[in-house]
Amino acid sequence: MKYLDKYIAYHFLIKFILIMVGLLIIIILIDVIDHLGKFIDTDISKLEIIIYYLYSIPWFISIGIPISCLIATNFCLGFLNKNNEITALKASGISIYRFTWSLLIIGLLISIFSFYFDNFFVTSSLNQRSEIEIKYFHKNKSKSIKSKKNIYRQISRNQFLSIHRFFSKKNEASNISIQNINDNNLIYRIDAPLMKWNESTKLWDIPNYTLRSWDNDVEYIIISKDTSLNLNFNPIDLARELLKPEEMNYLELRKFVEKLKENGIHEPRWEVNLHFKTAFAATSILMILLGIPIAIRQKKSNFAMSIGISILFIFLYYASLKFGQSMGVSGQLDPFISVWSVNLLYFCLGLIMFFKAKT
Repeated sequence: MKYLDKYIAYHFLIKFILIMVGLLIIIILIDVIDHLGKFIDTDISKLEIIIYYLYSIPWFISIGIPISCLIATNFCLGFLNKNNEITALKASGISIYRFTWSLLIIGLLISIFSFYFDNFFVTSSLNQRSEIEIKYFHKNKSKSIKSKKNIYRQISRNQFLSIHRFFSKKNEASNISIQNINDNNLIYRIDAPLMKWNESTKLWDIPNYTLRSWDNDVEYIIISKDTSLNLNFNPIDLARELLKPEEMNYLELRKFVEKLKENGIHEPRWEVNLHFKTAFAATSILMILLGIPIAIRQKKSNFAMSIGISILFIFLYYASLKFGQSMGVSGQLDPFISVWSVNLLYFCLGLIMFFKAKT
């Protein structure tokens, strides 16, 4: 039995890797065609295009893992079924539940890997890719104003703030400028290299700043240290406008959701995306659970049919997951239920099909 488990695991992993590579190439080609017009219209270099797709590869891998798991399961068991090996195993008293458990173990390991891969590689690569998109694809568009660079806010009727860069993890802003304008005349301006949020005082601390004021076209300059300002917004307000849930890993997003709750802010999309990260990671083992009965129950001559059914299941699953996610974001469902109910539904469906599977 150990040899059988190794044999099935080996063939599954080989097929999984080959399918993953094939899907990766297809996804990249489709994305290149989709972005071809943007590449032509911008002055992006060939090297930067290559870098852009190097940052995109982790995200493409994350998308392709569940699909590869399902198709690889069909190829692995479908090949055994076609050669009557599953029938021989059944005749020797070995149930399908026994010789497929290794696939479920691999699925569980892939799901665990997917979770850590998404949260430590995909999120960071998406951030890097986003910088390139902002630099080349969103020029002269309002989207650039909402990036983590070059942020502009109106503090009051006459006060305006500009931030060169905001660091959400540290609650810091670099190279800030506060301008007071009255009747189109600049009254004073405060420039500082750093501004940091003070959680205890609920104010923004500025260690060093330069104050410039004008009176009858005469400029006065004051250089000072250590001041605090109430700017009528906090780091959460900035993060809600500027950050995307997919650009934050699980731990960062969980801390952010906790901060929102502490401040009495109810915005379901953040919590929905928090639970979506764990729900999506579990997709791999669900796909293998569904793939086992699909491959075994198909007739030997209908191998292509099982692949087609598998692809149909993938699209239905993703559509259901996205629908549940939208229901959670709109507040019609609890954030946890909105995404995990889909997993539970397909898990029950997979179990029913698994226990009814016959050769």
